[in-house]
Amino acid sequence: MEQVSRTGSGRVWVFAGGIAAQLLTIGIARFSLTPLLPVMLEQTELSPATGGLLGGAIYAGYLAATLLLSLIRAPTIRWRLYQAGIILSVVTCFSMALTENNVLWAVSRFLAGASGAAGMLLASEFLLGWLTARGAPRDLAPHFAGLGLGISLSGLVALLVPGLRWDAQWLTFGGLAVLLAPVCWFLVPRPIQAAAGGSGGRPEVPNRSGSPSLWFWLFGLAYLTAGWGYSVGATFYVSILGSNLFWVLLGLACAAGAIAGSAFARRFGSHLTLKGCYAVQIVALLLLAFPVAQPLAVLSAALFGGTFIAIVSLSLAEAGMRAAEPGRAMARMTLMYGIGQVGGPLVTGALRGHTGSYMLALLLAALLMCLGMLLLHLTRRS
Repeated sequence: MEQVSRTGSGRVWVFAGGIAAQLLTIGIARFSLTPLLPVMLEQTELSPATGGLLGGAIYAGYLAATLLLSLIRAPTIRWRLYQAGIILSVVTCFSMALTENNVLWAVSRFLAGASGAAGMLLASEFLLGWLTARGAPRDLAPHFAGLGLGISLSGLVALLVPGLRWDAQWLTFGGLAVLLAPVCWFLVPRPIQAAAGGSGGRPEVPNRSGSPSLWFWLFGLAYLTAGWGYSVGATFYVSILGSNLFWVLLGLACAAGAIAGSAFARRFGSHLTLKGCYAVQIVALLLLAFPVAQPLAVLSAALFGGTFIAIVSLSLAEAGMRAAEPGRAMARMTLMYGIGQVGGPLVTGALRGHTGSYMLALLLAALLMCLGMLLLHLTRRS
């Protein structure tokens, strides 16, 4: 306990670095497209279908980065990749303002998505290693709350500069990225620090009956449907509801959901909490699918934001507890989620262009998540 208390001030600084990494690589680099998509559709020749392609490119980049990280174990190289992610987060914001070429935009969004792995995966890994090496509680809820704050930041910036052209708004995001980059660079602890502290006593794998392979596929496919539903809302929420204010609210709900999900799981168990989060996110998508009064639109944004990060954190933790090699298991789950993240925006953009409405795409996302709930229920017997 004395060792933990001595590192209290250090935890504040490393979590500040982790939150800054989420703000930069997720809130700005990865999610800035969502609040800027409506103005780009209005002021450029970007079509809804191509907008969906750009959203898919973001998730494809994240998926590619996850694949790369699953193959590389050397701490030094992983740290260099983290630094590369910080640089890409800045560069890809400015690059969006310098062209109106759809291919170059897609490349930029792919690289921005790849940079998201720096904040979401690598910074999380480095913070967890730092906490473990010092005997501190391994609770990353404040770090994941930074993801929600990053979403709110992207929406807030867009709200504050509504009169600027689309390219000037991208330059504004780029300037903010420049300010955040040094905080991420210097405050997130290097992985070598965690390695020096030893293994930190990884928890034992629970002894559970059933086929691990069957459990993985059932749970992984359920997680894929969650990735699909999440990516549809995260890419098109502002375009559907017509105001960045909803995006700010969604991000704040996400930050709260990261803390609440951990608390509910301790009280009711992670499996029941996960099923509840799936059900709530389905309701949020259905509310979004039909024309509703503004209070219900606000409710939809709050419900969606409050559940999707809880689903991510609880699912990754469950996969890690099931496996002898938690890191590999979590990487495999992330790949399953990433497949849904890539497919969701691509299909949604195509359906929007064909039907002139997001309704069919949202109903499809809700239906897939219903299937995910069924698969999640079956994991209890596997």
